[in-house]
Amino acid sequence: MLAGIAGHDPEVFRWAEKNLDVDYYLCSYYNSMHRDERAEHVSGMPEWFHEDDRRIMTELVQTLSKPVIHYKIMAAGRNDPAEAFAFAAKNMRPSDAVCVGVYTEHNPGMLSEDVGLFERSVASRLSREPPV
Repeated sequence: MLAGIAGHDPEVFRWAEKNLDVDYYLCSYYNSMHRDERAEHVSGMPEWFHEDDRRIMTELVQTLSKPVIHYKIMAAGRNDPAEAFAFAAKNMRPSDAVCVGVYTEHNPGMLSEDVGLFERSVASRLSREPPV
């Protein structure tokens, strides 16, 4: 059985790299609420999505020794999906994956659209990389 650790705070992963033997990480692009003040998510808590959080987390991902599942890449619907997928594709390593949530009530084709955006983002990135 595989074991991983998920979090919003980059310090969680810095600590885990030194202290845990896990198989993978789940890294949120945004540290969107003070979980140090209250660990559980409470509906209605204020949330924020700062660009610096996304940059810090994706820079940290490049240093981690295990595969990463990137999540909250769209900042809970605040980021343009095409930009969010392109940014994720640019910052993913070959062993990484992405996890996105969808809400299809008003757009039943959202899942298909998201898969297409991601595939185009990865293909675009691969076409610009020099051969290994």
